[in-house]
This record gives sequence, structure tokens and C-alpha cells, in this order.
Amino acid sequence: MASVYKEIKLNVSSSAAWDVVRDIGNVHVRLVPGYAEKVRLEGNSRILTMSNGNTVKEIILDVNEAASRIAYTVVDSVMPLEFHHASFQVFPIDNETCQLVWITDLLPNSLVNDVLARVDRGSQVIKQTIEKQYK
Repeated sequence: MASVYKEIKLNVSSSAAWDVVRDIGNVHVRLVPGYAEKVRLEGNSRILTMSNGNTVKEIILDVNEAASRIAYTVVDSVMPLEFHHASFQVFPIDNETCQLVWITDLLPNSLVNDVLARVDRGSQVIKQTIEKQYK
């Protein structure tokens, strides 16, 4: 199984970052605008329409307030995933900065570079978007 691990240092408090990450129905506005264009929630499912028109269906597995962690799995996308599990977790550094850790486990291993490219691009958008909201 391949894994992608990404740390994103944010120049906002951990509570501010968690406020954005936990808002699962507004990722297209508050987390990755321009990357995701539209979000629809259906029970524990989240359907994202991406900027290229593709859709991704995710199951939200957990929103853990105490741990400032969200976990989800992609169950339908154009990418031929056999397995996908990802999480975002916010860790405080001090009162004004925090670390957002994004971990994705996936199969087949051959897709790791594609997923890494998406995570790298998404991380840049996430950092800019969250910091802009709280400056």
C-alpha cells in the first residue's frame, strides 16, 4: 500500500484551522476554492464537483472534535482507486501557528505519483485559503 504524507504549516491558530477543516460541506469555499467547485452532502457522503468537471464521492468516516481530525474515504472517482483512506489533523504549534497533517493511504501503488501531485497542489490552495480567511 502506498502512502502520501504532507505537513502544511499554517500561520493561523489551530482553532482557526480546525474551524475550516471540520466544515465538511463547504470545502469548495473555505478549504480548496477553485480546486473543488461544488459540494453536496448526502448523509455521510460528500460529493465534490471538481474544477475540471469530474466528480468525487467520499464517505466521511469521522469528524473528531477532541483530536481535531477528519477521516474520509474516496469511493467513486475517475481515478481507478482500489482503496483510499485519508485524514486531516490539526496540531497546535503555538497560539498563532499550527501544523495540518494530511495522510492518504491508497491502492494501487502505481497511482501514488498522481495522488502526490494532487496533494501538493491542494496543499498550496489550502494554505493560501486558510491563511487569507484569518488575516
